[in-house]
Amino acid sequence: MIYNEIMSTPAQVRQYPRRPRLFDDTDTQTEQRLLEGLRRRSPRDRLRMVAALCLDTRRLALSGLERRHPELSDTQRRRLLADILLGEELAESAYGPRDEGR
Repeated sequence: MIYNEIMSTPAQVRQYPRRPRLFDDTDTQTEQRLLEGLRRRSPRDRLRMVAALCLDTRRLALSGLERRHPELSDTQRRRLLADILLGEELAESAYGPRDEGR
């Protein structure tokens, strides 16, 4: 649709795309309450939540690499994670050549 068509349509007639469900295992009312709670938080709080989730995800990934590769040092595991996340070429460009102890 063109912008003018959208803006000239009465509000009660406008059709907005329906937001997909975020959680398959959560009822609609609970999901709605969660989203309302997140919207009430300040941008600073939401950013802190995202940063904490990113850090936790990185810790989980490193923990999984430690279980699969106990022979690697912490430095080697962090580099392996960089290879996985960034691709080997970009990881090498950013961090230098990989230690061949892997």
